[in-house]
Amino acid sequence: MAEEARSGRSPSKWQVRLSVVLLLGLAVRLPGLAEPLFEGAAGKQTHTAMVARNLQRGRASWLRPMVDDVGRPGYFVKELPLVAGLAAVVHGFTGAPLGAVGRSIGAVAWLIGAILLFSLIRRDRSPRVAALAALWFVLAPAAIAYSRSFMTDPSMVTACLGALLLASAWRDHPSSGRAAATGAATSLALLLKPHAIFWLVPALATAIAGRSDLRAGEAPPDTGASPTPRDHVLLVACLAGGLGVAGLWYAHAASIHRSYPVPGAMVTAGWVDTALWRSPDLYLRIARQILDIVFTPAGWALALAAAWPGRAGFGRTERALLAWGAGVILQSVVLGTRMFDDAARGTEYYQLPAVATAALLVARGADRIAAFAARGVTGARDAIAPVLLLVAGALAWRETRRIETPPEAYASLAAQCERVRALTHPDDALLVLSDRAGTVLWTCDRRGTTLTPATAMGTAAASTRFAAAPDALWRTLESADHVFLPFPDLAPASLREFLDREWQRDPGEEILLYERRGARPAATP
Repeated sequence: MAEEARSGRSPSKWQVRLSVVLLLGLAVRLPGLAEPLFEGAAGKQTHTAMVARNLQRGRASWLRPMVDDVGRPGYFVKELPLVAGLAAVVHGFTGAPLGAVGRSIGAVAWLIGAILLFSLIRRDRSPRVAALAALWFVLAPAAIAYSRSFMTDPSMVTACLGALLLASAWRDHPSSGRAAATGAATSLALLLKPHAIFWLVPALATAIAGRSDLRAGEAPPDTGASPTPRDHVLLVACLAGGLGVAGLWYAHAASIHRSYPVPGAMVTAGWVDTALWRSPDLYLRIARQILDIVFTPAGWALALAAAWPGRAGFGRTERALLAWGAGVILQSVVLGTRMFDDAARGTEYYQLPAVATAALLVARGADRIAAFAARGVTGARDAIAPVLLLVAGALAWRETRRIETPPEAYASLAAQCERVRALTHPDDALLVLSDRAGTVLWTCDRRGTTLTPATAMGTAAASTRFAAAPDALWRTLESADHVFLPFPDLAPASLREFLDREWQRDPGEEILLYERRGARPAATP
């Protein structure tokens, strides 16, 4: 193992193999880049897209990003809108569809993350295992489906991997530059998504102060100097500075939403339900998500092979990735109600960071099986292991398609929204009652308010999150110019009867669009 751990392999050989992994990762992502933002976490995607569109049109600023589905003024200040801002700039320069640009940013960021993961695992393992980990990192169903989504999450995971790699480099060769870079990368990761604190803190702590139990001959030679107390003080100061920068942004966000409260932004009521922590359903759902879309059954079998039979040691960086995975699970438990968000597929994308941990374990298992199968056959180990991962990825393709396939009812949404645009003015207040109402408003390119019928939510979500309660529904109607019911079966019968009686319905049969009586004339189709 010592020979394979650090020498004996031509760097160009593994660079070529890593390049093949990246090309494969790009190839499986290209077909979905131009698709509408209907699949997976559609609401999360369209909020990012709305922020980008409003930035590009000059409606909003970086300090006060806006979405279109929470009424006026629409401030929605959460993570720093770096991804949305970059998408707006690229869209403005190229004219490419904004949704495709946003998806492309996530896909490219994820492929960069694969390079960082390779570099991380290479610190403790052979380049073969590191390349296998990069391969699973781009092939796991969660990775394919959610890395090409218009969200900050893929970029955030890559920023976290960068922070972990820099911290590991600092541990081996302490310097003020590496300490500052680690603090900056940590700040960037938290600015992209505050949830990163759940896994980044334990991962960084393990990388900096953890131990390695690799046996003699397994671990790479330690050529660096141990950090001194002064080095640790400097690193802690840089990390504190990074946390402080992120904290300033979220303090700004909280100040905006104290004046303009918005469910789902800084108003976290309903996100944490301690009673749910005692429910077996929560843990079963988390386990199923991780099994189905992070490991997959075949990948889980490979991961188990990494530890059986015999003792398998873990290096310091590997232990950091295990702590990372535990942090992802902790996030899912603490924010348990999000696991029952039906409009976002049970918020499966919360498990996206866990792909890094799964990639390590799946790669080690595949390499171990390949070593056993290739005994006495020169070069067979290098060929067998990637085939095992490719087969596991192919077996999981059905799961990937499940995530990426939007509800059948959304097939007609684009045509319905074209009709809505023809019959409404851009500054009309549109009320949408739907299971993914923000997605509907984004597609219609209109601003307004959305409500989610309780019938479209699971029991846990409906009891803890904002739903279309009768008082909220009638209150929202007072400020609406139009009401759009893209999926009439979800609307309460009492609402339909009221609108038919008191409002003016679009005479066409294509859509169910109502206009307040006495409103100004509709736009010309």
